[in-house]
This record gives sequence, structure tokens and C-alpha cells, in this order.
Amino acid sequence: MGTSMDLENLEDEPSRYLDELAENVRIALTGAGIQAFYATRPDLHGGALIEIDKVADEGAGVYIYWTLSGGLTNDVNHCLESGQYSHPLIRYSGKVRQAMQEAIVVILNAASLSARPADDDIRAYAVVVSGSREFDSVIRSLIRQASSVGSMSRRRLMRNSRAPRVG
Repeated sequence: MGTSMDLENLEDEPSRYLDELAENVRIALTGAGIQAFYATRPDLHGGALIEIDKVADEGAGVYIYWTLSGGLTNDVNHCLESGQYSHPLIRYSGKVRQAMQEAIVVILNAASLSARPADDDIRAYAVVVSGSREFDSVIRSLIRQASSVGSMSRRRLMRNSRAPRVG
């Protein structure tokens, strides 16, 4: 490896494993009712942001961060940029992120994943996750549930979208 600009990415197999693990994290969080999305497609409403770090170093892995709504994030950033470090929004933001970090760890561990707070100064309040054997059976159940709910929702949508009869 050269400079920080010459970062090497993981080989195909570990990279695919991280992609699959991240998707399983998304399914587990969504199954618990938490809006979850990838860092490549952030959501303005906030929720669990999933980052896949594929740089071939000790930081490679799947990380989850709690994000606030876009408007609130802008307000918090404004406070930070203007030096208002004791503003109530800063404390609120930190407390929410801390509480959601703890909740995400509990939820992912309940789904038989191995999740823990990231021990990383750069990734404040992040959760780092790895897979487990038990997770496969839990995730299969969540996938079946999601697909059956999706089928029912599609049927319900089609039934409700039919034009009313006139006459």
C-alpha cells in the first residue's frame, strides 16, 4: 500500500460477504420497524445509515450510524460551525445518537448478529457488525415475512386501486 490515495480494496469474496452482511443488517433493522438505508443512498428523513467499508485494512467492515432528519442535521451543523457547542441541539443530537446506537446493538444481537459499539474515534456512535450461524435462520424468516407482506400489500393496493363501479 502506498499513500492514503492508493487505498486497496478487498478481494471479491470478502467484498461480497460484506455486501451480503450489510443487506442482512438492513433486513433485520427494517423488520424491527427502523428505516435503514445505505450510505450511497442517504435519506433526508434520517434513520439507520449503513456503511460498507471495503478498504483492505483493520477498519474494513459494516458500520451503522443513526442519522437525524436533514433539517435537524443542518441546524446541528450550523451550531457547530458557528461555535455554539453548548447549544441544546448539540446535546440532543448526541443523546439521540447514543440511545439509537444502544438500541441498534440490542436489535442486531437479537437477530443473531454480532453487533457492538465501534471502538473508533472517527466513527462516533457507530455500530460495527459481523455475522453468525444463527443469523441465517432469523434472516430467512424475516425475508419470508417481508416478501409475504409485500405480496399482501401489492394485492391490497391493486384491490384498492380498482375504479369504483358507476351506476
